[in-house]
Amino acid sequence: GADASSRLGDLARAESEFKALQGELAPSDALFSLAVERLAYIQEDLERVDEAIVTLQSAQKAVGAGFYTDYLGYQLGRLYLNAGKVDEARATFQRVETNFPESSVRQQVKERLASLDGEGPALNEVGK
Repeated sequence: GADASSRLGDLARAESEFKALQGELAPSDALFSLAVERLAYIQEDLERVDEAIVTLQSAQKAVGAGFYTDYLGYQLGRLYLNAGKVDEARATFQRVETNFPESSVRQQVKERLASLDGEGPALNEVGK
């Protein structure tokens, strides 16, 4: 109904604004990664998971080993799972676990890997 149309319009406007912000910020700026993360969430909400994956892949390349790389990797793995790309998800989570052993997302990464290996809770029980 009208509420759904309004929400889609809001998401489309937000997507446009975050794309613009992403273009204005340098990848070395901490806000760049945050803007990209929000953009990927919006694309996911709009059921464009493959586009959200490309958004995060591009951001990871731009950021390199900079701020938030571990979190972008975690989100990328989560999106791979949502897209049914289990092998890519596993490899992405393993890279985050290996390259960022002190990461703030290490527990979420371990839970995702355990779920993929059948040793943890179901994937839908592990949050965003």
